[in-house]
Amino acid sequence: MDRCRDAAWHSACLSPSSTDNALTTLSRTLSPFLPRRDTCPDSPGCLKLSVGTRKLLQILMVQKNLLKAMKEWWSPLEKAKNLGDNPTYTAEIRDGPLKYFANIAYEQTTKIGCAVETCTKQGRLVIDCRYNTLISDDEVIYTTGKVCSKCRDTADTTQCSALGGLCVKPP
Repeated sequence: MDRCRDAAWHSACLSPSSTDNALTTLSRTLSPFLPRRDTCPDSPGCLKLSVGTRKLLQILMVQKNLLKAMKEWWSPLEKAKNLGDNPTYTAEIRDGPLKYFANIAYEQTTKIGCAVETCTKQGRLVIDCRYNTLISDDEVIYTTGKVCSKCRDTADTTQCSALGGLCVKPP
């Protein structure tokens, strides 16, 4: 499987700047659903920091790079032409820069899981996100309308979230 073309998930391989380099050696966080890579480290790096300090630095590094990854995934929208009222997933979107946006925005997606993996040997931080529903060609990515106005029309998500703005499955 070509991981970079898989429509169900996406990743960002980020090369840290020289100031972040020490942080990438601290440790790795790997969600159980990701395959283990033989080329990635099995243990934290050589920095002698307390566990609490090491964890805090790791969290700060992951947060910073997660923001970079999110910007990479959403930035094609800035250049996109008008997607229309009910944007449809086409081969052009599937094979182009909007493929990540389409998976994030797909109205049938109800679960997302992300994991972070530090690959010290390659000097990279891999951020993988996976979704519970694959979008297929010719499906509507999302239906436009007033916020939460169509929750009752969407399968399994019949109410508006307490925070507002998203249709959710009732408890």
